[in-house]
Amino acid sequence: MSTVHEPTPKTTDPKTTDPKTTESSAERELANEADREASGIVSEFCQFVSESGKWWLIPVLVSLLTVAAFVVLGSSGLSPFLYSLF
Repeated sequence: MSTVHEPTPKTTDPKTTDPKTTESSAERELANEADREASGIVSEFCQFVSESGKWWLIPVLVSLLTVAAFVVLGSSGLSPFLYSLF
């Protein structure tokens, strides 16, 4: 004598959802960020510094940009004017 088990009908549990039909919150958040207008690098840097409190990065960045400007201007026709500053 063998018993045949009939499959039980699936019940929809609100905790389990089909990943193919519903979007997760992470996917929605990613889609919202992708649709958002891109901001510039300066505003991104200002936002990062203000949110993280790493104010010491500002003098470092200013000094690096100053050295880079001297290097670029030193290799141009303005180098005699730069030498007179020092």
